[in-house]
Amino acid sequence: MATARATMAAIVLIAVSLAWAGAAGTFRGRVVQPPVNTSSDQGWIYIEGRNHLLRRVQVGKAEVVYAADVPKSDRQGSAAASLVEGTEVRVTAEQVSGGEWQARRIEVLRVAPVVPMPDEPDRRKPPVKI
Repeated sequence: MATARATMAAIVLIAVSLAWAGAAGTFRGRVVQPPVNTSSDQGWIYIEGRNHLLRRVQVGKAEVVYAADVPKSDRQGSAAASLVEGTEVRVTAEQVSGGEWQARRIEVLRVAPVVPMPDEPDRRKPPVKI
């Protein structure tokens, strides 16, 4: 009888601890700007998946690394510095309250392309008339 109670207590304890923990998952996508009328809080990024699903991810405690396929020439000093709009990532995270995600690991798969700034017009030259 005591063994049955101990076993039942262990099962209940495990079930409660699993229910208490958030749902863990891995997903891929691109870092995007926050939606309109949404604050861009420090320590959070937004990931848009291939199916256009948008996820809000807390990155403060995450390990951020480059994938082995990312060329050394594309890497910045820190992988976390590459978490800018357009960067493709794989996120391993736990879903927390409100459907948001707490990242454990973020792997940079492809660094955002560098968009050259358009040349400023030379103000010394008159505009071309066509």
